[in-house]
Amino acid sequence: MKRTRRSDVFGRRAIIVRTVETAALVTVLFGWCSCGGSAPEAKSGASPAGAPGAPGSAPSASGPSLPSSDLSDNAGVAFRADFSAPELGQPWNVFGAQSGNRQVKGGPEGLWVKIAQAEKSWDAVGARTAKVKIDGDFDLRGRFRDFSAKGNGSAKLIVVDAATTKGEAAYVERIQIEGKNLFKFGGDVGGSLENWGFAPTDVDRGDLRLVRQGDTLHAYTRPDERSSWTEFAKPQPAPKTMPRVVKFGVKLSSETNLSAQVRWVDLTMNGQIIRSE
Repeated sequence: MKRTRRSDVFGRRAIIVRTVETAALVTVLFGWCSCGGSAPEAKSGASPAGAPGAPGSAPSASGPSLPSSDLSDNAGVAFRADFSAPELGQPWNVFGAQSGNRQVKGGPEGLWVKIAQAEKSWDAVGARTAKVKIDGDFDLRGRFRDFSAKGNGSAKLIVVDAATTKGEAAYVERIQIEGKNLFKFGGDVGGSLENWGFAPTDVDRGDLRLVRQGDTLHAYTRPDERSSWTEFAKPQPAPKTMPRVVKFGVKLSSETNLSAQVRWVDLTMNGQIIRSE
């Protein structure tokens, strides 16, 4: 009977172990690439290099990623709005549009939100998710067009408490107020709305972005997909009263007896999505 040297046996075992380890590593890497978690964006431009706490890519989403768009810098997203139908159905809840004076209407051009004549100070109308929520970190982006207001008015990208949906837990907006045109970053702190930062602007279109990363909130804007994101206000510690689970959407406001309008052509959310039946 042919004898096998002890060293040969150990050598074969070592080769087998290394082969198994290599196969396992390849499997893990392949699974990571196909699971829907987003790799760092090649074109994020979210903030200057080395800026502390600034997210360079969208948080990972649960489940398969939805198709990308240039709004999301060609990365997969967890939720993408469909504004193509005239009447918004699930997962949206339209608010403030009980009369024909305030309108929320979808179509091939996007979501038109209009106030013909506000009935009270900062009369509001809009849409927020009903049975879709986001848990923890998020990256909310919206592309607006044709913003205008006679007098004071604003178009907001918002997140609200999933339990109460009263007020805005945090928001980024294009606002016209007291003759000034601004991008604005703000939110709710213990029941009181606070302003966290401003930047002057005169545009009627652009991209807005609101990010929660850990205990910090970030507000960004850019004129179009060819431009880098600009963090136009200082990062803000998330208020202790801000809930972990939020709903999200868009909102238009106008001053008494005046009008305003905006068109949202795209909206995406990335992060841990929760869908209710």
